[in-house]
Amino acid sequence: MRRNRQITITDLEELERIFIESGIGTEAEINRAKANSGGFGLFLRSLTGLDRQAVAAAFSKFQAGKTFTSAQLRFVNEMIDYFAHNGTMTVDIMYQPPFTVIIPAGPEEIFHETDMEAMITTMHSINATAVPA
Repeated sequence: MRRNRQITITDLEELERIFIESGIGTEAEINRAKANSGGFGLFLRSLTGLDRQAVAAAFSKFQAGKTFTSAQLRFVNEMIDYFAHNGTMTVDIMYQPPFTVIIPAGPEEIFHETDMEAMITTMHSINATAVPA
């Protein structure tokens, strides 16, 4: 989970079984966590966060061959930190603090449309590893 590797249905089923058998959660609580988080993998990722190096590696493809301004670098590093701490991220988060402290009007103010699309694709690919393939 923390290394941004693809989780499987078998992994999640085993984790659910462990949680229930060890008394960490009931089946009802796990089902509620799944419903509220978009799945058990995303719920677990929100608890564990992600390894910062794994997130940085995922964003390295986005950054490859580009020269960013200090504000752009700060924004990308804030995204990496957010993922590392929270495990998942949605597009709407980029329009809330701490991101609006860097760019009050939103990332479109400093990123071109193609960069925005690539950033969002990277976000989705990171989130997708917490959902069984």
